[in-house]
Amino acid sequence: MHIVMLEKIRHTMKGNVTQSETYIYIFVLLAAIYVVLSLTLPVDRVALEKYDITESQSRLLGLTITVPLVAIWFTALYGFLHFKAYVRMVRSSKEGKSFSQLASGLMIVAFTLPIGGIISTLLTYVARTSTDLAPTATIWRNYIGLILMLAAFTFISRGAQGLIKTLGTRRALEYPKHSALSLIVISSLFTALIVHHTGSSSQESTYYLPDWLIVTTLAIPYVYVWYKGMLAAYRLYVYKDKLRGPIYKKAYGQLAFGIAGIVGISIILQLLGTFTAQLNRLTLAPILLILYVLVGFYAVGYVFVARGAKKLKKIEEV
Repeated sequence: MHIVMLEKIRHTMKGNVTQSETYIYIFVLLAAIYVVLSLTLPVDRVALEKYDITESQSRLLGLTITVPLVAIWFTALYGFLHFKAYVRMVRSSKEGKSFSQLASGLMIVAFTLPIGGIISTLLTYVARTSTDLAPTATIWRNYIGLILMLAAFTFISRGAQGLIKTLGTRRALEYPKHSALSLIVISSLFTALIVHHTGSSSQESTYYLPDWLIVTTLAIPYVYVWYKGMLAAYRLYVYKDKLRGPIYKKAYGQLAFGIAGIVGISIILQLLGTFTAQLNRLTLAPILLILYVLVGFYAVGYVFVARGAKKLKKIEEV
């Protein structure tokens, strides 16, 4: 095993490692750091007493979440690498720039998962062990997550918009009739839930910010990110209807569905964040059920993105 690792290091130093291999090595390192932190950081003693479980049981339960979560992360990487390979094949086409922007967005989405996991794990630990640093750690965790999502969906949205422009049809400018209403409902619900918990311990432990600042710097930007993401998914769906060949249509349809799914799980997670106090009152069984369901939903989006990207790469290889 040591000989294999030395060989890999030698190849790296000689510059023989491909770009895809570099992505994989970095991703594996980040995922390994997350797993190590999850397994080695001290457990929450308050939680152990509350749910009447031992430290070993807590670690095992944690693994039932961590293992499938990391598997989903590698599914996201798999999708990005296949789409990146597809982009290299069609980069000289008129859609080349838009495809590259989509690939950049998918790359950020993929690497955001382990990076966000590491940052969240460390900051959660800091917040739990140091009362004085809890507000700062929580605020940083919230804003870092928002910034990473904003960066990812900005690239994805630009790429999808660029593909739409290549169609040159009036239909490309049409949007679902109920899109504005859905956005209004989601934004109003999200804001109402935040304001409803203003001054409560749950609101403080989730944000540690005054409600006006939460609304202006978190709620509104998140709604904007969701809008950009759903709009990108819709544009890809419109784009696939203009393509020839059922395989192309299916591949872009899966990409569109996957991106919509990723946005959807983000909405669910943010809405659940406003119910911290209610969730803390639940027993262990329903909490685990909620977590497993979330992991399941989490997987759907990334699996569809990976399947769509894989189909596109295979098409161009034929």
